[in-house]
Amino acid sequence: HWGQELKMLRVRLGIVVSFTLGSALGAWLYSAYANKSFLFAALVSLYAAIEGAKTKRRMLRGSEQMNELLP
Repeated sequence: HWGQELKMLRVRLGIVVSFTLGSALGAWLYSAYANKSFLFAALVSLYAAIEGAKTKRRMLRGSEQMNELLP
């Protein structure tokens, strides 16, 4: 039970830390490169979309395998 809670705590902390660092980096890039800094945000969004699609495929593949094992 506590192991699952610790995992969820790490996930929540990771979200907060990554958002904070990403915001700070984005602010610095915007001030340093003005209008061209939107490319960084676009690349990060593209990366997140690709990784999300991969995860979705893995999860669907896993659920299909589980359904085959069920009677």
